[in-house]
Amino acid sequence: MSISERAVERRQDYDGASPFPGAEEHAPASRAQVGLTAAIVVLPFVALNAVIFLAESCSPICCWPRSSTS
Repeated sequence: MSISERAVERRQDYDGASPFPGAEEHAPASRAQVGLTAAIVVLPFVALNAVIFLAESCSPICCWPRSSTS
């Protein structure tokens, strides 16, 4: 039996419910895991907004065109 035939055979045995064939169900994510994941996702956007805000408010030369309303 070739490697590709074994892969097809294993793929057919997999039910899609467990992370790996033969693995047991895992416990749901704890509040700490959810919080850490949320921080990893949200904090880069907060930092990007802070950088843009500081670049617009502190820099005497701005790279983005501003509308001149006199």
